[in-house]
Amino acid sequence: MTHGKTIERAEVRREVLRLALPVTVSNLLHRMVTAIDILLVGGLGAPAVAAVGLGQLLVFISMTVVWGLSTGTMVAVAQRWGADRRAEAGRIAVHGLVATLILTVPLAAVGMAFAAEAAGLLGAQLPVQLLVQDYCRWVFLAFPATAVVHVLTSTMHGAGDTRTPMRIYVILNLFHISLAVPLIYGYLDLPALGVQGAAIAVASAEVLGVLLLWWQGWAKGYLAKGGWDLACIRPVLHIGWPVAMDRMMWQAGQVVYAKILLLYGTAAFATHQLGVNVEALSFMPGLAIGVAAATVVGQSVGRGNVIRARLGMVEANRLGIFFMGGMGVLFFLFPGPLLQLFTSDSQVIRLGEVFLRIAALSQIPLAVTLVLQGALRGAGDTPYILGVTILGIWGVRIPLAAAAAWWGLGVAYVWWAFLLDWVARMVLLQRRCRSSRWEQKDVEVTPVALGPVAGDR
Repeated sequence: MTHGKTIERAEVRREVLRLALPVTVSNLLHRMVTAIDILLVGGLGAPAVAAVGLGQLLVFISMTVVWGLSTGTMVAVAQRWGADRRAEAGRIAVHGLVATLILTVPLAAVGMAFAAEAAGLLGAQLPVQLLVQDYCRWVFLAFPATAVVHVLTSTMHGAGDTRTPMRIYVILNLFHISLAVPLIYGYLDLPALGVQGAAIAVASAEVLGVLLLWWQGWAKGYLAKGGWDLACIRPVLHIGWPVAMDRMMWQAGQVVYAKILLLYGTAAFATHQLGVNVEALSFMPGLAIGVAAATVVGQSVGRGNVIRARLGMVEANRLGIFFMGGMGVLFFLFPGPLLQLFTSDSQVIRLGEVFLRIAALSQIPLAVTLVLQGALRGAGDTPYILGVTILGIWGVRIPLAAAAAWWGLGVAYVWWAFLLDWVARMVLLQRRCRSSRWEQKDVEVTPVALGPVAGDR
């Protein structure tokens, strides 16, 4: 029996790695789109860079509701895929896409109409506001396509296919770059559109992404026909609304935390932003393993195999600790050289070394949090994760950071607050996973009462 359990552990570990590696590449490629836009408009001056950065921030904020729908769709699909109810999973996926369009079309209209005003509220001067309007006119026009790309990707992840989105993201990145450069600077006899050119390239890539993912979704059987049925959208909303609230609470907390950091001056805030970008190198494998854990746990719950779901949690957790713990060692031992890749400012490097060493200590609790959040989402236990997020950022991070600023302590104490936030979340999530309460969240896996459609069985 011990030998059999060891073999099953190895199989689950390989499954997690098989799913996670393409997601890591996809995350990197997705991050590159925004980074490339910033890099390409750099030659147009600081206002253009600021405008693209603010435009991307506005899109990021607008994506909150989409994360809820994409996570709800992924988990509902994974659970039914595991239960071998694939036609039902396909119909649920289509309903998730329709709901995404219904919610994002009004958001797109608001973004196109009020982007300049929103940038002004964030502190942008009038010339930057006008450039933000030029950029957001196009990226928000394609915002429903951006949202659909996320939900289609999540659908495929739920079905256990992480390679197809990865291959498509490679195509999208190449298409984006080949279009952005001539449109921004007027090469190949095209007009030099500047910031608008960058936006048109992003919007065009998102539309191409929808077409390719939609085609693959139908071709591979991840989508299925059927009339509108509330029973299909109910599990998506049931699982997804706490995720959307989780993102809202997280972003609101990040804004307050940023304002506390700004009390320490521009150098401290710039150091934090730079340090977070360096630390993001470790996020990608952790987030990817979290997606893999959600798929493995979701499909296992769908099969009614709680033992395999628990093995998925354990093996994914070990892999997350291994990869992110290794990055933590690098952050702790070589903070200076890592920071020098991004800046030559001696004050920022000096403060950044303190930040990265604190971030190094946070890597293991952060890894456990990212992975176990994914695992519990796969089981449909999203309300508990929402509670943990609220407690972590609003019960630990913000009060401790505010207290440090109030008492006049150094900025390092504000950074220690985020470490304690991750530790608190890690403890709570570990306790939840060790209990049996998350096992009771599989009630949504029961077959929904759908109207008859050809292909259902």
